[in-house]
Amino acid sequence: MVNAGYPPEILKKLQAREIELLRVVAQLCEDHNLVYFIDSGTCLGAVRHGGFIPWDDDIDIGMPLNDYFEFLQIAPKYLPLGYSVHSSENTENFTALWAKVYIDGTRFEDNNAVEANTYQGIFLDVFPYSQLEKDPYRAKLQKRKSAFWQKISYIKGFSNPNIPSHIHFRSLVQALIAITHILLKLIPQKMIVKAFWKGAKAQVLSDNWFCPPSSTQTTFVKSTLFPTKEITFAGLRVQAPADLDTYLSSIYGDYMQLPPKDKRRSHVPQVLDFGDGINVMQ
Repeated sequence: MVNAGYPPEILKKLQAREIELLRVVAQLCEDHNLVYFIDSGTCLGAVRHGGFIPWDDDIDIGMPLNDYFEFLQIAPKYLPLGYSVHSSENTENFTALWAKVYIDGTRFEDNNAVEANTYQGIFLDVFPYSQLEKDPYRAKLQKRKSAFWQKISYIKGFSNPNIPSHIHFRSLVQALIAITHILLKLIPQKMIVKAFWKGAKAQVLSDNWFCPPSSTQTTFVKSTLFPTKEITFAGLRVQAPADLDTYLSSIYGDYMQLPPKDKRRSHVPQVLDFGDGINVMQ
């Protein structure tokens, strides 16, 4: 078993459905001249394994901000039957500050989706990338605002997030988060999203880029990401960042080195339904 949470045949079936989902989204982007690239773990998998990291169970792509917003407008009209795009604009209790494309009729509901009481199908993450402010101080402030509103959105959705073991007074922190979670329920998600994007967008653009909803908020120079180039992922020809070595090293360090077995983690949902009404995780 590659991952203790999945029977091997289930993980293989899930990955096959997600490869088809990537094919559909990549084709839509190409048909409408939208810039995209396979992102983070998906990009790492393509370089190190020629496809999925063996224990990975989701797919990520990134897009420049203008292409991202255009994608949100185009996708509902042009995605094939059986696929749909989701964000806080059209999905109840959706607290992620990036979009997802679902395979309709399926369910992939991890602890977060269950607690937030939101529908989540087998999905592909679509992450927006934004240019940083030219002024270093304003760029730092831009990152801090993005991180702040990301945390606010997360706490609104989930009352019991993972608190690292090194945090002092963990019980007190947990109690404060639980209270904040209740209070944030009074604030419409659209207000949080609006504040997030206000903080994430630069006024005077630099050649540096970052992903506002990312937990790491790694800075990339433009030439690391663009122009994108073709790479193979599980037999598909897809777009990837321009300088793969710099991109992956910035995120993972020695990216060709496999992590220890106890660090090879998947999302492992509570509910995984391939569309036949059967939860295969039971």
